[in-house]
Amino acid sequence: MPLDGGDILREIAFRWRSFAKISAPAWKNCAGSWARLTETLDSAGVEEIKHLRAQFGPDLDEWPKRLTVRELHEAIYLIDVLQRYAIGTNRVTTPGLDVGSKNGTALPALANAVPGQWDLVEIDAHRRYATLATRRAHGVRISRQYPRSRFIAGSVTELPGPYGFVTWILPFIDPAPLAAWGLPNRLYEPERLLEHVKRIIAPGGTLFVVNQGEVEYDIQHGLFRALDMSATPLGKIESAISPFKRDRYCWRWTAPA
Repeated sequence: MPLDGGDILREIAFRWRSFAKISAPAWKNCAGSWARLTETLDSAGVEEIKHLRAQFGPDLDEWPKRLTVRELHEAIYLIDVLQRYAIGTNRVTTPGLDVGSKNGTALPALANAVPGQWDLVEIDAHRRYATLATRRAHGVRISRQYPRSRFIAGSVTELPGPYGFVTWILPFIDPAPLAAWGLPNRLYEPERLLEHVKRIIAPGGTLFVVNQGEVEYDIQHGLFRALDMSATPLGKIESAISPFKRDRYCWRWTAPA
């Protein structure tokens, strides 16, 4: 991608974040109870959450103590999506890897949907919130609630694998979202990243990808074809508890045994 003034500023900001790693304590205004979320949903959403809480057990009762209302909503949506589209009757095993984990708040859903060891990796792990805490600080804190898991600040290309199950929610396959998140152009390398992820999935392991919008869904299809990956298109995600306005689409790919 060509260098421009905006990219220079994004590069400077990214390098500064990567240099200034010291974080304030990872504090957040947690939901406190499921009622804070369910009172905002319709009856179908409330019933679906009741079903999921009964299905997955007591750890979900602890989520409101660890997550904000928004994070709680996204986590329960993710576990719903994983069981509907990624797992089902498929044999899915850990160790698991979540690529582009931001602040690690997907971990409660991941660790309950597929119990076992999880690695969370985030290239922009030192981005700060208004509290001056970094994504990494939050990721490390929540990973301590799931002792076989860890939050990794860095690139997925630094991980050797192998992994039995890899989730990749909204990969940067279009340069516009990458720039919108303040990341430099040099980090836009979707084919190289996908090629590496393909390499570190164990034989018989699963890759689950979620894209936002039909345009990214089509771009993702092209990337799979370029790397000779016969991914299964699962279409638009349907969930009674989706917190998102834009449609999301998903894929599943199984590494040859």
